[in-house]
Amino acid sequence: MICKHNGKLITTRLYPELLKIATSLIIDKIYVSLPRQQSISIDPDEFSTVHKAIEVWGNHFTPQIAPIKVNQFFSQFLQKNVQLRWLGKTINRRIKHLEQISVSFAVGFFYLLINTASFHYLEQQCPEKLDIRQFRENIVINGALPIAEDSWKTIKIGKIIFDIVKPCSRCTLTTYNPFSAKQLANHEPLKTLKNFRPDSNGNINFDMNMIARNRGTISINDKIEIIG
Repeated sequence: MICKHNGKLITTRLYPELLKIATSLIIDKIYVSLPRQQSISIDPDEFSTVHKAIEVWGNHFTPQIAPIKVNQFFSQFLQKNVQLRWLGKTINRRIKHLEQISVSFAVGFFYLLINTASFHYLEQQCPEKLDIRQFRENIVINGALPIAEDSWKTIKIGKIIFDIVKPCSRCTLTTYNPFSAKQLANHEPLKTLKNFRPDSNGNINFDMNMIARNRGTISINDKIEIIG
């Protein structure tokens, strides 16, 4: 996670150019590339062993700080004095109201599921051209009916059982093209979603937050079983 020196996180809501950063994990190093062709390799073993306090959406915990050369790399890109933080090998952040479950720097959950049928339905309603990656999902499913995920409580993908905890309340980041970092016209797709996906509190919900009950591997083309 990129943050200010005081530990306050930097988000793509305020700095959408972060969407242009490309990352890859090769063996035990992270490789980062910027739009202007600059790149850097990041070795987690080079992070400071001193843990510094940080706050993310009301959670307080203590990640490690990247070496100076890495922080300078991101500071030059953003034209702002920032640091890169890593949770370390032991995750000491917990999901709110589920203290037995750890979570990384995600807003609240590790897993975000999107149903392609629901996305295509939204595409049909929305006047702007959409890209599914605007929703930052990490599990994409095919073959279900549109909005079927609203009624699911538990699913199984491969050998992993996932509990569907809650719908994901969408923010303005979904209005940015994930490649150009430019905002779509008329605050879309949130404007369209507001017509058929608001909840009683006024949140605009789309996709599902999940937690995993067990450890293991899931793969592309794994079958999905609706347990409950």
